[in-house]
Amino acid sequence: MLEGAPVCSQCAQTDSRAEICPPGQFEPALATEKAAAPFSDMLLDADRHLEGIGGWLILIAIGLVVGPFVILTNTLPTNVRILSMPRYQQFLETHRVLHGMILFEIITNLIFVIVLIGLNYLFFKRRRSFPSFMILYFVFQLLVTIADTVVAHSVLPSVALSSASGVRLARSIIPVCIWVPYLLRSRRVKVTFVR
Repeated sequence: MLEGAPVCSQCAQTDSRAEICPPGQFEPALATEKAAAPFSDMLLDADRHLEGIGGWLILIAIGLVVGPFVILTNTLPTNVRILSMPRYQQFLETHRVLHGMILFEIITNLIFVIVLIGLNYLFFKRRRSFPSFMILYFVFQLLVTIADTVVAHSVLPSVALSSASGVRLARSIIPVCIWVPYLLRSRRVKVTFVR
């Protein structure tokens, strides 16, 4: 095929054989343009209808927007209350590791709030880096929860194995199992976060 020769966009035949194409379907293009377009760009163009915050991304958007408020109104005040209430002071003085764990939870929750605010920015600006940072957030959250549960089990075995800690662990494992594969493989994610 000669470089620069017109080609049919469907059958990639040269102009001299283009009459075999159905009438009205011959769309001339330069052979060099067809070769220059990477295959991934052609796939992205075919998926343009998926672009935008829709489908399963709506659930991620809700979680990102609600997440900081849940931490600031539910989890964080509970830990601060335990540290500040007089009736818990004697217990915390005899269990110094537990006191350190609560401080650790307060600090990590504040970090989670800051990270979630940053993830909201990346998400709504449709930054290319959003899926990677979201995956790191899910994995980091899971690791913190596992470490917290292991330390709590070593200090207070009966409390650590309660149903509340099981629910907390599940709330960290399930997002990793669902959203990490989705963020890695979804066509919608690939065509939405491109800036």
